[in-house]
Amino acid sequence: MLRSTKLLLVFALCGSTLVEGAEACRSAMNRDPMAVVFANGMNNTPATAYESLLVLKRAVMSDEATKAVLSDDVVFELAFNPHEPGVAQYVQVAGQKIDDLYSWLMAIVTRRNIAGAPLLDSEGKIKDDAGREVDTSPGLFHGETITDADLAVHLRIYQRLLTEEKRRMVIVSHSQGNFYSNQAFERLDAAQRNKTRQVMVATPTSRVGDGSRRYTTYVNDVIMFLVRQIAPTLEANAGWGPMPDWLGHSFDRSYMRTDYGARRMILDDVVAAFGEIKKPPVAPTAAQNLEVKLTWSGGAATDLDLHVYEMLNGFSDQHVYFKRPNGRAGKLTSDATPGLETYLATCDGLIPGRYAIAIAYMKGEGPASATLTVDYGGETISTQTISFPEADAIGGVTSPKRVLGLEAADDGSEGFTIRKFEL
Repeated sequence: MLRSTKLLLVFALCGSTLVEGAEACRSAMNRDPMAVVFANGMNNTPATAYESLLVLKRAVMSDEATKAVLSDDVVFELAFNPHEPGVAQYVQVAGQKIDDLYSWLMAIVTRRNIAGAPLLDSEGKIKDDAGREVDTSPGLFHGETITDADLAVHLRIYQRLLTEEKRRMVIVSHSQGNFYSNQAFERLDAAQRNKTRQVMVATPTSRVGDGSRRYTTYVNDVIMFLVRQIAPTLEANAGWGPMPDWLGHSFDRSYMRTDYGARRMILDDVVAAFGEIKKPPVAPTAAQNLEVKLTWSGGAATDLDLHVYEMLNGFSDQHVYFKRPNGRAGKLTSDATPGLETYLATCDGLIPGRYAIAIAYMKGEGPASATLTVDYGGETISTQTISFPEADAIGGVTSPKRVLGLEAADDGSEGFTIRKFEL
């Protein structure tokens, strides 16, 4: 018959937070969350924009050069620039000259006559549907006027990835999406900009917002050719490209074609962008490990077992003990040593989540006493003395007594905060 186990716990704890800001416990490759965001151009539906995102994702994830700089944790997201029906797509907000000009150029090359108004007057000047001349003065393409509501959507996506998910981010933008990329970049705070880089494709802008020269534009991109005749933009730099739709402007069918050079330029820009913002490697050291140590006296005649339940964010629970010594975050390292068992989660293995520590008194005569010590960041953060009235070999395996809960949380500065939680 199983009897209840009585515990006497003596804590050497300092409140609920055991340690904060210990040395960074990340090795850069598998502890460096990243994001690639695609900002589409105009005349796209959510479906076609998402298809372009998938084209980009497949290219990035299949290329050896880009895979070499990506971490194990990378996400791909769409920052959608909505396709609005009818006139709204071309004249979104009165006074937004930058989008008006670009929209009218799209209307010209696709032969769309908005509201029956002439697209060009007798002198070749661009007019809006009210007959007003569209301003094409120098400096226009610095992106001071775009749709605020759409820009807010972009910013929410970027800030979530950068602040909430703590990712480093590369924005790959195409066509009109480059306006949004520049404006969103300028509205990020300094810390967010330090973790963000831009890669532009077929850009009608006069600059890359992050100060780089990471852009790709075909010489024979009809849309960009027309823009360059009217306003200052970045010059074409990618030679002659394919023209499946006679415009040579499509992200999927022109710029990401495997048999033309633009695709390689874009992927090399992604590599360079992540190279600027990825964290330098941090070599694991003993001082950066989480170590749980169980010790007891009595020699070979007495046996206690250490159990750790890994309840990790985004993963199924793992029960680490003598029959299954390797967990997802750590492992038992000294089960064969009399009087000692250790669970070790090294710097490059520790994962945010909860760790429930349990002990089983498996073999011995009469009561037993054990000491549980937890070290992290080069210091002892918890010490407990546990007393057991008698051994329980059957119950010890199936239901070891949980004695301590530890929670590892991202501390916002590349390390972890270790806190106690109630079991």
